[in-house]
Amino acid sequence: MKKLIILVVSIIALSCQREYIEPTFNGVSQIEFDKLSGTKAHVKGIAHFHNPNKQQLKLKKVDVDVLLKDKIIGNINQNIDIKIPSKSSFEIPLNANFNLSDIGLMSGLLMFISGNDLDLDYKGEIIVSYYGVPQRIPIEYQASVNIKQ
Repeated sequence: MKKLIILVVSIIALSCQREYIEPTFNGVSQIEFDKLSGTKAHVKGIAHFHNPNKQQLKLKKVDVDVLLKDKIIGNINQNIDIKIPSKSSFEIPLNANFNLSDIGLMSGLLMFISGNDLDLDYKGEIIVSYYGVPQRIPIEYQASVNIKQ
């Protein structure tokens, strides 16, 4: 009888196990400088992902650094609780403020005045929850952004 109970419990446990497939990061779009005020600037964009799982996920945290010439100029750090439907694409707005003096006030102002493209790097992660277990999804993306869009 004990063997039968162990067998039944093992079968139930194995049948309940669900495979997690990491959501795919598909890039960032609509990257633009939104505001420029004094020495402060704001850059925004939309990160695109796809959830291939049969189960919905919960987006818990976004922690992404914005880099210019390998120097962190801003950070996107949001604690959120959003449901992500199963087998669907989803978007996360990315907003970062930075100080032009962090990249050198004169060089920062010259970049904005000249209207040259800036090569921004986004590096970090988002954290989703799958059946209550946190899963980290790395983000690494580079984009050229025209300041005078």
